[in-house]
Amino acid sequence: MKVIQILFFLLMLMLPLAFRPSKFIFVSTLMTWDDAKNHCRSLYTDLARVNNETENTEIYALLPRNAWIGLYRRPWSPWSDHTPTNFANWDASQLGGLDPTPLSCGAVNTTTGLWFNVNCEEKHNFICQNLIPPRSRVNDFRVTFKLFV
Repeated sequence: MKVIQILFFLLMLMLPLAFRPSKFIFVSTLMTWDDAKNHCRSLYTDLARVNNETENTEIYALLPRNAWIGLYRRPWSPWSDHTPTNFANWDASQLGGLDPTPLSCGAVNTTTGLWFNVNCEEKHNFICQNLIPPRSRVNDFRVTFKLFV
């Protein structure tokens, strides 16, 4: 009987992990970059911030069409949430990272996964980011089960 109780307890601890939402969400509605940013902020956290190649690959896997990410304007240093850019995946055929216009925003190409700059007023699909807050740490945890059979 104790084995069943332990298994049940372990299952309850692991259940939230099985239904954890995706970190990135593709939105198929066409919007300008600014409208997409506001949409993401109202329902999730913000437009996607890409910190490394793994995250870029995750986003690329979601794309049926080109989509906005959280990069905007000159000099491509901040993301839409104002964190610094520490990873870039610009398409070499564009001057995306080197010479954006004041109205440039970043998007991901569905064919290559590379980034390109686009006029922010164009309408595109977009990728939102849903940041999952870190779990608080529990130092002392005690559970007592009593089964009446």
